[in-house]
Amino acid sequence: MPWVVAGASTTGPAHRHADLPCADAHACLTLGDLAILVVCDGAGSASHGCEGALLVAAELSRQAESWYRAITPDATAPNEAAPNAAAPNAAAPNAAAPNAAAPNAAAPNAAAPNAAAPNAAAPNAAAPNAAAPNEAALATLTDETLGSWFLAARTALAGQAEVAATAIGRYHCTAILVLASPTATVAAHIGDGVAITFHQNHQPESWRVLSWPDQGQFVGETVFVDDADLGRDLRISRTGGTKAVVAASDGFDPFVVQHAQRRVLPHQVEPLRQALAGGDPTTCWDEPLAQFIGHEAFDAHADDDRTLVIAVWRE
Repeated sequence: MPWVVAGASTTGPAHRHADLPCADAHACLTLGDLAILVVCDGAGSASHGCEGALLVAAELSRQAESWYRAITPDATAPNEAAPNAAAPNAAAPNAAAPNAAAPNAAAPNAAAPNAAAPNAAAPNAAAPNAAAPNEAALATLTDETLGSWFLAARTALAGQAEVAATAIGRYHCTAILVLASPTATVAAHIGDGVAITFHQNHQPESWRVLSWPDQGQFVGETVFVDDADLGRDLRISRTGGTKAVVAASDGFDPFVVQHAQRRVLPHQVEPLRQALAGGDPTTCWDEPLAQFIGHEAFDAHADDDRTLVIAVWRE
């Protein structure tokens, strides 16, 4: 299992205090040498934003998996379950669990769990993926194909809205899709949130931003999957192979990147990368990750729901 992946979505203070579910959703899976990560953030102004995020995360991961299987006939079942099909509305985790210091308001510096810190859950029972490596797969993935996946996600939202006899705008959500291999990495992104990659041979800037948030003219303004102009608002970024990739919703991206200086905050993500790279490859890291991003130390600086997904390539 060359990739180790983990993902978590937790309810932020605003939704906890209002007794509302988390409106974020995510998916993470591996197929051979390919890691597929999805982060979706349901709009707080949309009454069905949570459902929209879940639906889009499921559809984008399904489209990516179907594409991979079409070009890799011997691909077996994915190593990780695809999207979190149940609404990701975990209550606030035990504050004592993560090894995280209180973040600094100017440059959040809560220490991520070190390699020995997380109380990892039982090993993932999924069988190892025996698919033959297909390192050239991403070279065949066109912008048009990526656009068709987002169009399929929009169609799924429209179908759900029709069933519910409501407007598709009630399912507003953003989406980040990242596909990573040892030789190439692609991000397709509508709305806010951020994706970053790790390149071991580029010291000292090993962590680099792959896709920045798309933020509108006003604070809190962005674009959504259901009403985006795909030709203009679907931003596709490509880079070479990576040893790790992280995607975060806007509720956690202030702890991952510093927008004013346009740089990554490695003290948050690097300990996570090291933990996954050096730990037992069969360990399920989802719960420790949920405890970390849901820690109360972050509450004073961001009240939105939080999602973080990470994939680490193990040598």
